[in-house]
Amino acid sequence: MSDLLCEINVSDIDLTDKRYKISFSEDDITFLAYSIKETGLVFPPVVRPLSNNNFIIVSGFNRVRALIYNNRAYDNETKILVYKTKSDATDYSCLIKSITALAFKRPLTHSELILSTRRLYRFLDKEKIAEKSSAIFNTKLTVRFIGDLLTLSALPDPALALIHSGNLSFNSAKRIASYDKETIKTFLKIFSNIKASNNIQLEIILHMMEITARDAIKPDNFFNHQEIQNILFDKNKDSGLKTKALRTWLFEQRFP
Repeated sequence: MSDLLCEINVSDIDLTDKRYKISFSEDDITFLAYSIKETGLVFPPVVRPLSNNNFIIVSGFNRVRALIYNNRAYDNETKILVYKTKSDATDYSCLIKSITALAFKRPLTHSELILSTRRLYRFLDKEKIAEKSSAIFNTKLTVRFIGDLLTLSALPDPALALIHSGNLSFNSAKRIASYDKETIKTFLKIFSNIKASNNIQLEIILHMMEITARDAIKPDNFFNHQEIQNILFDKNKDSGLKTKALRTWLFEQRFP
C-alpha cells in the first residue's frame, strides 16, 4: 500500500522534530509560497503519523513552511494536503524517503551526504550503503568514500555547518578528524572566522601543527596567542583579510 494523500491540520505537525531533515539550507520560501498560492501544491509533503495523533515531516520541510507562510493564522482551522505514510512505516523506510526525495531533485552536498550516511549507518554497514548508493543517493558511492563520510560524521556538529558553508573543505575536515577533540575544536574556531580555499586551509593546518610540535605546545594553547586572537576577532577585518593576515603570521612563525 502506498502513502495516503489526505488533508491534516497544520497544528498537528510537530515542526520541532527534524529527525528526517538532511538539508542544511534554510531557503527563503517567499517565492515558493507565492508559486504554491498561484499554481497549487504540485508535490505534497510526506509526513509520518505518531502515536499521539501528531505528525512529523519526512520530506518537504520548505513546502510546509511555505504553506504555513500562506496561511499566516497558525491554528486548528488551517489544513494542508500531504502524503501520510502507513502507520507501520519504519524509521529506515522514512529515512530512505527523506534522502531520495532530495537526492533525485539535486546532487547532495558533502554535509548532506555526511549526515545521511551517519543516519543510514544505524541500519546498514558501509558495504550495504555502497551497494544501495545509486538507488538512495542517485550516484554511485565507493566503500572508501562512505568510510570517509562516516569518519567526518564523528566531528562535532559545527563542523557540518562549516563544511556546508565552505569554510571547511572536505579534505581539511578529513585532516583535522584525526586529531584530538581539543585540537579539532581549535581548528573549528579558526575556520569559523576565516574564508580560505582548500589549499590554504591545509597550509594553515600544516603550519599550526608543525609550529606546535616544534615548540612542544598544544594547538589549543597556541590558539590563545595574542596575535592569533587579534587577527581572528578584529571586527574591522572581513574574513578574507583575516585569512591573509593569519596565513602570513603563521608562515613567519614557521620559518623565522
